[in-house]
Amino acid sequence: MKSKIMSVMLAMAFCIVIVPAVNAADTPKISENSASPSLVICGGAEGGRYLSAASDIAGLVKDTMTPRVEKTGGSMDNLKRLSEGTCDAGLAQRDAIAFQQEQDPNIKLDVDVAASLYAETMHLVCPATAQVKYLSGILKDPAKYVIFVGNERGGSWVTWNYLTKSLKGPYEKVPTVAIGGQRAITAVTNEQYEFGGKMAIPCLFWVGGVGASFMKDADDPRLHLVNLDDSGIAKILDRYGKPLYKVVTVPSGVYKNLDRTNTIGEIESYATDSVFLVRASWANDHDIEYGALLKRLRTYTAPK
Repeated sequence: MKSKIMSVMLAMAFCIVIVPAVNAADTPKISENSASPSLVICGGAEGGRYLSAASDIAGLVKDTMTPRVEKTGGSMDNLKRLSEGTCDAGLAQRDAIAFQQEQDPNIKLDVDVAASLYAETMHLVCPATAQVKYLSGILKDPAKYVIFVGNERGGSWVTWNYLTKSLKGPYEKVPTVAIGGQRAITAVTNEQYEFGGKMAIPCLFWVGGVGASFMKDADDPRLHLVNLDDSGIAKILDRYGKPLYKVVTVPSGVYKNLDRTNTIGEIESYATDSVFLVRASWANDHDIEYGALLKRLRTYTAPK
């Protein structure tokens, strides 16, 4: 009997030692069995790079949280939803952030820049028959041209309008039409466009990744990629004094048909960053999960 009592007491002592050891292992970590926080990501339009990138990011964190990707109208729509709190994260052009802040100084956009994803490069495409090689050629005689800048409040529209607001002068004199997509490509291949009661030379202005599907559609031997030779673009700053645009080149060979009409080699252009934003309040409420997201984003954006 005495032996049995001793055995029970030893067993109880053993349990008392072991149980606290398990409970004390409270180092912060993500448990697959715990409730996963949701992460609503504002992406972009169907078939666009924003929606694809948002889906990629959702895939990075599906084991630590419950992500949901929303189709949106792009940068400006995403910024609006982030400010309203209907999205927890989203993609936007850096110049779109500056544009919206200047349009509405009272906007409540409390976000972290979690990552710079890729460069959004300006493409200016005109008919090959126009024989315009440089942007300066258009700015010297703006009345001869009309530029399609994409749908209103879309990324390309925002960039052109920000250039116009910042640089003024001849930019303000260049007629623009808020048309994008296949309509714009077709109008440029037609070489002339009726605007303001007269025929003008149509060009399209598009901002996005070099080699993106839209520009592949515009890779037509009847068209020509124009060199953006205005050094003033690199001097445009955001409200914190940081340059919004950087000089980039479009390498020869990316657009094989457009290259046929190119006699100046690599095309000089400018780009703004596409950034991934996370609402600061979401980040504060989900510190562990946000840390995991940041770590994976660094790997996702690291040079390959």
